[in-house]
Amino acid sequence: MKYFLLILTMIFSVMAQFFLKKGIDLSNLSTSFTSLLKTIFSPFIFIGFILYGLSAVTWLFVIKKIPLSTAYPSLALTYIAILIIGYLFFNEQITTLKIIGIILISFGVILINK
Repeated sequence: MKYFLLILTMIFSVMAQFFLKKGIDLSNLSTSFTSLLKTIFSPFIFIGFILYGLSAVTWLFVIKKIPLSTAYPSLALTYIAILIIGYLFFNEQITTLKIIGIILISFGVILINK
């Protein structure tokens, strides 16, 4: 159950990033307060904030059950999903260095969880 909550937290966090990125790409954000409010309450951004809120709530349950020194580094696995989402939905490049970095991060998470 505790690892289910950790995975759920990661899913909420990754989904939040997707919605925030999609929303900001569609916005006309400027330095005015009106523009900021309009952006914050746009559908994609607002959903992104709600998902981050859900992520924070599930995170509380995670750190109640899993040591922080194990749980927090495990969140680095979200980088893999973000890399794929960036590629699939936002035409971002996956470079050799990014792949090497993801592999190193993954090995680090495996070591921390042993």
